[in-house]
Amino acid sequence: MEPFISELLNALGKSIDSTDVQALIRRYELTDEYSDPPFRHYVGSSAQGIDLLFEDGHLIAVQIFTEATKDFAAFEGPLPFGIRRDMSQLQVHELLGQAIEADEFDSKFAVSSTGAKLVVNYGGALSVRYLNILAPKQA
Repeated sequence: MEPFISELLNALGKSIDSTDVQALIRRYELTDEYSDPPFRHYVGSSAQGIDLLFEDGHLIAVQIFTEATKDFAAFEGPLPFGIRRDMSQLQVHELLGQAIEADEFDSKFAVSSTGAKLVVNYGGALSVRYLNILAPKQA
């Protein structure tokens, strides 16, 4: 897995003040910040298509935008877990196995190595629109 993605996954659950999280924010220039009071805070890069969601000061989710939105460019790096942008829901299920939950919009998978959960959201043509990786206690 690409180092950037590995670092993001390893940061899940950690405090925003931790050395690892602060180094990640600086190294990858995740400089866009906004708050959703009273508990949520976002740090990311709209230009890179990455958003980190903190709740009560801990990283609870990593959002990777594989398609551009009004507020985010499309993430251009390799996606985690072997997922490709052009995959249909069926192809994602064939790659990752049985989903915990699925409907026509989303599929939710357990990430066995970390206890985290992966939510894959599909676009209108059933291509991968964005990924949301949730810390273990958030799943």
